Amino acid sequence: MQHPSARTSDSPNGQPTHVRWVVLIFLALAAAGAYLTRNCISVTNIPIQKELSLDDEQMGWVLGIFSLGYFVFQVPGGWLGNRFGTRIALAGMNFAWSLFTILSAVVYSFYALLFLRILYGLAQAGFVPVSGKIVRDWFPEERRGFSSSVIGASMSAGGAIATALTGALLVYLGWREIFFLYSSVGMVWAVCFYFYFRTYPEEHPQLNQAELQLIKPIPSKTITEQIKAPSEHVDQYPPENIALRMLQSKSMWGSLHRLCSGPPLMYCLSPGTPPSCSTAPRVRLTSRSLPRQKR
Repeated sequence: MQHPSARTSDSPNGQPTHVRWVVLIFLALAAAGAYLTRNCISVTNIPIQKELSLDDEQMGWVLGIFSLGYFVFQVPGGWLGNRFGTRIALAGMNFAWSLFTILSAVVYSFYALLFLRILYGLAQAGFVPVSGKIVRDWFPEERRGFSSSVIGASMSAGGAIATALTGALLVYLGWREIFFLYSSVGMVWAVCFYFYFRTYPEEHPQLNQAELQLIKPIPSKTITEQIKAPSEHVDQYPPENIALRMLQSKSMWGSLHRLCSGPPLMYCLSPGTPPSCSTAPRVRLTSRSLPRQKR
């Protein structure tokens, strides 16, 4: 690994390259794709239930068991990013959850589908911690909030798109074909990401010195000098200006937008209706059931 000061490749005009933004686009596409494959089963629950002869309770287990695998493997998934590097870890996770979605499309029993949904949750659990490490390694501190917000917004967008797109595709395709289609997109992403991305910016052949300086600026003072002069940092941000600086921070507003827009999109647009709601008896309102207005 090269030290930032040892890198000599620069663009002809001396301007920083834009590799970090390409990396952010990759992460945004991965986030949207993760929720695309995750939420499509909520839309296709009725044809799955009919074809596999599942009752409402069994279908509820299929829809909910993902969360168990997702919960269990959060910390181990982050450890994989530290142990093997974010390049291998994230590409492998995306390929794995796409593979499990494909395998889910060829099963014909309740227990096989249930087992694959657990594996799917395990494979997707590490996406958030690993992508967070990528943001930390690839973006300067003042841009990490914005980058995280883009990833979070892409998750919400992917969930919303999954509902509309899957519903439209069900008119022409079966649920198995839709699973194959979504999984193939994820596998293509995993291959492209692996060949383009590097775990650390210093390792990327297309990233020049100017961009590396933006990502990891070389400190003008040594650690000892910074410790001896702590008041310089304090004076730069006096207490009376903290609130004003927060209001002017694009990262803060990006994070706030993610927190405010995420729940409405996720819970109002993306989830499909449970089987019990879809098959529940409907009450028809007629003119006889409504009270007449007095004239």
